[in-house]
Amino acid sequence: MQSEIFDHFSNLFVVYYYGSYIHLDQTWRGYNQNCVFSKFYYITDGECEIKVGDTAYRGLPGRLFYIPAGTNHSFYHTNDNYITKHWVHFKLETGGESVDKRYRLPLFADMKDDKNLLDCFEALNRPCSSLSDELRRNTKLLELFSIYLSICEENGSLFYFAGNDDFSKVLQYIKANLNRKLTVTELAALMHVHPNYFIRMFKNKTGMAPVRYINSLRCELSKSLLENTPTPINSIMQEIGFEDNSAFSHFFRHNTGYSPIEFRKQFTKLIIQ
Repeated sequence: MQSEIFDHFSNLFVVYYYGSYIHLDQTWRGYNQNCVFSKFYYITDGECEIKVGDTAYRGLPGRLFYIPAGTNHSFYHTNDNYITKHWVHFKLETGGESVDKRYRLPLFADMKDDKNLLDCFEALNRPCSSLSDELRRNTKLLELFSIYLSICEENGSLFYFAGNDDFSKVLQYIKANLNRKLTVTELAALMHVHPNYFIRMFKNKTGMAPVRYINSLRCELSKSLLENTPTPINSIMQEIGFEDNSAFSHFFRHNTGYSPIEFRKQFTKLIIQ
């Protein structure tokens, strides 16, 4: 089993999308959220609740939450205080599947010594201006995840289980073909199953229907490119499968509340030379 785990991690894919250190007032709340990327929330001040399924967990200073991709969750204040937290959205995969599809991880861990953890978050949220900066940031993301895994191992709460290789191929196929129209029939054929069965299976594994998953992935990818790269908006549009500027702008505003231009102005982390 140990050698299987090592082989599994030899095919590791990691990418940082966005994050920040933020001070939030009582308006910070979200219900029945479902993201295609995984999240880390690290509470440094204040108190909140994060609810997964029917269980609410207290968000306290020093508590690191890990919310896997596709997890339906809610978050909200429990009183009139402010919440201060580090947060990051990321993808960590092996064999085309998110790591949490192979490992059962707890939703939170209490940090005994958070110096290294804070160093990781601070490094992750620095603006990048070069490829080497991006590589160093992904290295810090891996370090952050390794800190979390070490706590899981100490607590005896890390468990490995086998994944579904055929389903992994479907996720890889989606990621490689975001620049064109994808159909449920096409994806179901990759697993040699009926489309109706495929939809039920996909929702069971990811927490959302195939079309919603694909659109969420397209939205998150476009947000990351707008925020972290100088890629022209027309190129981003084509990369996620849109050929019409108006359709892309409508899609992006519907999912984010911003036009692509507004989003880039508001959230870009590019260093202007």
